[in-house]
Amino acid sequence: MYEVEIIRFQPVHIKQEFSFSSAVEATKVALELDDETSFIVIADIRGNACWGEFLVWRSEGRALVRLNEHREHFASYRDISAIQTSDVSFLDDDGSVFDIPLANTVSVESAKEALLHWLLTGEATIALLWS
Repeated sequence: MYEVEIIRFQPVHIKQEFSFSSAVEATKVALELDDETSFIVIADIRGNACWGEFLVWRSEGRALVRLNEHREHFASYRDISAIQTSDVSFLDDDGSVFDIPLANTVSVESAKEALLHWLLTGEATIALLWS
């Protein structure tokens, strides 16, 4: 089973929770989310155990991606030498703001591809660098 939590910040702070029996269903909801600023968590639940959580914060066309599998893994591009050194501001699930260096983020499209890969394979994509 996949538990999906979506938090939208515009026009008001709204939290939505869903449960799906298949990765295909969870993928559809996750990839249809098109809010500029949002937060999504998808948990892979088998039996009474969580096999992993995929978290995506979206802001300003960028995404902060974290994969929890017994420890946290953050995604970035393999070659970050050309990326600017500014920060991106994200909203956490409670609406508080936090800043992340641009080099530690990926494009929203890359986040969607990484999420789809994880949902279908249960593994982190090798297209991104995971710390």
